[in-house]
Amino acid sequence: MTPQRGDFEIRYGVLHFSPQVNGDPNALSEVYKDSPTNILQLEFGPQIGRVLEFDLGFGFLQELAWRVDARGRQSTDRSMMTMFPLALDSTVRLHFWDEQILVPFARYGFDYVLYTELTDDGSGGKDKLQGAKIG
Repeated sequence: MTPQRGDFEIRYGVLHFSPQVNGDPNALSEVYKDSPTNILQLEFGPQIGRVLEFDLGFGFLQELAWRVDARGRQSTDRSMMTMFPLALDSTVRLHFWDEQILVPFARYGFDYVLYTELTDDGSGGKDKLQGAKIG
C-alpha cells in the first residue's frame, strides 16, 4: 500500500452569483452578471492513512462591473468586488488498496468569505465596503 501523508489541490474555475429572492437591484447577481467570475483556490492538509483527511483552503476572486441603479439599469459608475474565500473541512473515504476503481467518500466543512467592494463615488474617489460572511 502506497503511504499518503497529505494532499495539495489547486482549483481554478468559475463562480456564478445566485439571484436574490428579495429583488434587490444592487444584489451581487445583478451587478456582476455579465460574465462568470473566475476563482482560484488552494487547499492542503494532512491525511491519516487513506481514510481520513483534514484540509484548509484559501481562495481569491476579483470582478469588475458597472453598477446598477434603483431601476435595474446599468449606470456609469464602476464597481470592483474582491473576495477571499476560506475553508476548513474534513473527508472520510473508503480507500483500502492501490488502484481501487471506486472510492466512496463523505466531506463536511465550513466556509468563510472576506470581501471588499470598491465603487466610484461620483467625484473621482472610491467608496469602500468591507465585510465577511460565513457559508
